[in-house]
Amino acid sequence: MLYELRPHQQQALDQLRESFSKGLKRPMLYASVGYGKTVVAAHIVTGTLNKGKRVMFVAPYTALINQTARSFMDQGIPQPGVMQADHEWTNPKKRLQIASVQTLARRKIPDVDLIIVDEAHLQYGIIGKLMKETDIPIIGLSGSPFSKGLGKHYDNLIQTTSMRELIDTGFLSD
Repeated sequence: MLYELRPHQQQALDQLRESFSKGLKRPMLYASVGYGKTVVAAHIVTGTLNKGKRVMFVAPYTALINQTARSFMDQGIPQPGVMQADHEWTNPKKRLQIASVQTLARRKIPDVDLIIVDEAHLQYGIIGKLMKETDIPIIGLSGSPFSKGLGKHYDNLIQTTSMRELIDTGFLSD
C-alpha cells in the first residue's frame, strides 16, 4: 500500500541505488518542499525491511517524528519503535526505529543496517560522530543542503528536479 512513486521520486530511488552500487555510502537527496521525500523514504524503508534488515529514521522535531511514523503506517509499514523521550511507541525490538536526534545523542545507538536523516543540512553532532565511527550507510534528506562542510560528510548529491519543475509539471501549485 505504498504510495505510487512519481517519476522524479522513482528517479531518486534509482540514483540512490546507483550511488550505493558505486560504493558511495553517504548520499544526500536534495529535494524541495512538496517533493515527497517521506514517500521516497517509505520505499527505502520497505525495501530494507523486506531484506530482513533494520532501519533508523532520524528527525529533529517531535512533530516530524510523529508525522513520519503516521505517514509510514498509512503506507502499510508496521508501527515503528520511537526513540523520543518516553514516547508511547518506544520499543527497541522493532526493526524500524524513528529517533529524535536529541534522544539519539543520549541513548545507545540501536543496531541498524541503514540510517535515513531528515533535515540533514542541520548537521547533527551525533550523525557526524556515527559517520566517523561506523560504516553504516547513511542517506541524508534535505530541501536546502547548503550548510558549510556538508560535503565532507555526504559523498553524492542527488537532485532529480527543482521546485519550479514540480510546479510546471503540476505536482505543486504555484
